[in-house]
Amino acid sequence: MKTLFSRAADSPWLLLLCLLFYIGFIGPLLISATNTLAVVVGLVLFGLLAAWSYRFMRRFLSHKE
Repeated sequence: MKTLFSRAADSPWLLLLCLLFYIGFIGPLLISATNTLAVVVGLVLFGLLAAWSYRFMRRFLSHKE
C-alpha cells in the first residue's frame, strides 16, 4: 500500500496544478519581490518543482522492457 506522500508525488494532476499555481501566482510575486528572503524562497520553490518534474518525467517516460 502506497503512502499518501508517494501517491501525491506520483500524481500528474497534482504536479500540473502546482506548476500552474507557481507560474500563475506565486512565482512572479516571489521572484520580483524586494525582500531577499522572498526571492530565495521563490527560487527554492522553483528548484523543488523542477526536481519533482524531473523525477516524474524520468519515472513515467522511461521505457521498461
